[in-house]
Amino acid sequence: MRTVTCLAVLVALGGWAAPAVADGYSDWKYEPDNDRYSCTYTYATRGGGSRVQTVVYYPDDRSRAGYYYWANAKGDLWACCVMQTHARYDPRVMKWKAADKDGNWADYPTAGFCPTAKDGVNPIEALPGPPTYSAWKYDEARGRASCTYTYGCKDGRCRTETVFYYPKDPTRQGCYYWADDKGKLWGRTLAPSHKLYDPKNPRWFRLEGDKWAEVDPRQGPPVPAEGAKPIEPNPPPEKPVPELPKAPEPPANNNIPDPPPDSLSNPD
Repeated sequence: MRTVTCLAVLVALGGWAAPAVADGYSDWKYEPDNDRYSCTYTYATRGGGSRVQTVVYYPDDRSRAGYYYWANAKGDLWACCVMQTHARYDPRVMKWKAADKDGNWADYPTAGFCPTAKDGVNPIEALPGPPTYSAWKYDEARGRASCTYTYGCKDGRCRTETVFYYPKDPTRQGCYYWADDKGKLWGRTLAPSHKLYDPKNPRWFRLEGDKWAEVDPRQGPPVPAEGAKPIEPNPPPEKPVPELPKAPEPPANNNIPDPPPDSLSNPD
C-alpha cells in the first residue's frame, strides 16, 4: 500500500471511542467473466465494529484503466480514485471522484480530499498496490499471449511493462518484456516450456540491436510465478459488484511490434 496526503474533516464526537479495527485490503482476485480484479476493503465503523466494501480494477479496459472503484455492501458504486499507474497520479495528493445517482463522475471540491465510507471512521488515505502480474490474454491473430507486469511502487508511482509469450512459435520460446514508459522492447527470459529452462537458474537476455545478449539475472524482473502458459484465473466472488460506468481519460493505446526471432530458441 502507498499512503499519500489527504485533506479530511475530523468531527469530534463526545463520549465516542475509536474502535480497535485497522482499515486494510485483501489480496486481489481475478474475475474472468468480468475481466477485472477485485479485493475487499475492511474499515472501522462509527459503531465500534467493521464492515467490508469491494474495490475493483480493470487493467485491460482502456476506458477504465488507471482507476480503482469502490462499491459499498449493497453493490452501489460511490467513488473512484486515480491509481499508481495513471499519468495523473501524484504520490503526494490523492485524486478522488464521486459518483452521482446517474453514474456521472465529479472531482471533490477540495483538492486532495479523501472521502470516508458513509458509516466509516477514517478517510481512505491508502490505496492497494496493483497485482504484480495480470492474467494472460491471448491474441489469436498474432499468436501471442500478453500480460502486464507492474513494479516500482516504492517510489510512489508504479511502472508497467507488457509481457509477451508465443506458445506456438519455435523461434520465440520465452517471455518478452516491453517497457511501457520507454516504448521499446528490452529483454526476455526463458519460459518454463523452454528446453534450457531452470527455475533455480533464471537466464535473462537484453536486446542489443536485433540480437539477444545474456545478462545477469538480477537485471531483469521476476518470471511470472504461474509460468509462461495462460494463467488459470481465480474464480469470481459469489456476489460481484454490478457493471460500472466508464472512467474518464483513457490511456493511449500502444501497437507493440513482435520481437525478433531468437536463435537460442530454435529446436535441435
